[in-house]
Amino acid sequence: MKVRNADDGAGPVKPAVGDLVPISVVGAMTGVNPVTLRAWERRYGLLQPHRTAKGYRLYSDDDVARVRHIVSWLDKGVAISRVRPLLEGTLPGAAASETADASQDQGQAARDWQEALDAGVQAAMALDVRRLEQQFNRLAGDYPLSQVLACWADPLSARLLAQSGSGSTGVPGMRSARIAFDDFLHNKLAARLLMAGRRAGRQPRWVVLPAADGADREAQTLAALCAEADLPVLLLSTPLPADELSLLGSRADVAGVLLVLPPGTSTTSLERRLGTARRHLAERLFACGDGLLTLSRIPSGVSPLAGPRQQIINRLAALSSTHRKEPV
Repeated sequence: MKVRNADDGAGPVKPAVGDLVPISVVGAMTGVNPVTLRAWERRYGLLQPHRTAKGYRLYSDDDVARVRHIVSWLDKGVAISRVRPLLEGTLPGAAASETADASQDQGQAARDWQEALDAGVQAAMALDVRRLEQQFNRLAGDYPLSQVLACWADPLSARLLAQSGSGSTGVPGMRSARIAFDDFLHNKLAARLLMAGRRAGRQPRWVVLPAADGADREAQTLAALCAEADLPVLLLSTPLPADELSLLGSRADVAGVLLVLPPGTSTTSLERRLGTARRHLAERLFACGDGLLTLSRIPSGVSPLAGPRQQIINRLAALSSTHRKEPV
């Protein structure tokens, strides 16, 4: 079998039939962090990759398909601890049993996430960053980052925000808890982005930034998910004026620009903010976020990327393939 080396700075590539690929490529292809892939192997026995003489993991096409199958179960709400019996039960004649087991396991997964959410609220209210770190690391070791954010971080932040209220209407201490958690999550994602930036080298990067105030958190989240999928990315945490956006269009190291639109964005305000940047970033300017829903029309020169986060990341990955070179 041939081995494709994707650690030479050229970016991940899809293996041909019969190839073996390293763990970094599997992570890029599936959106599952290598740390999580190792945990699935060691802790749950879900994967059995090949090993080189030096102990490096190599994965076949069947291994990659299995990872995607695992992710599909997780997306259905099955707890990672219950995936192995389902995988081993997917044999002819076992469909009814599999469906029943999946329904039961989905209920258990919902309870597990609820317990993690409650524990996160308690840690935030205690301003205990160490406990938040432990919870995040444990969850991120078992689940893809996209699920940790969607099933734990997002609802946790929303609960803290709802209970912090305004003025004297909120739960005492909840506002400081919300700020502590938001700062914690910001720092965790920033650390991941920094590490990803070191790995990416000089490949053309996607620049992700909020189009206006109110979208900075979502911009950072999307940038972190790009990094998780091994897409070279640069996060700019604040909006840029039109002339600065135009300058990005002249840079050879910019693959494209993804604007994250906050809720309530209007077509007029977006056109005013973009100015001539739409011309300088021809075919490389994309927009996503809740603000897409409030646009009366999509401004010319802007390509909308609607849908859930993972769908957006998948689309960017497909676009990025034109900027990558095949390794030697």
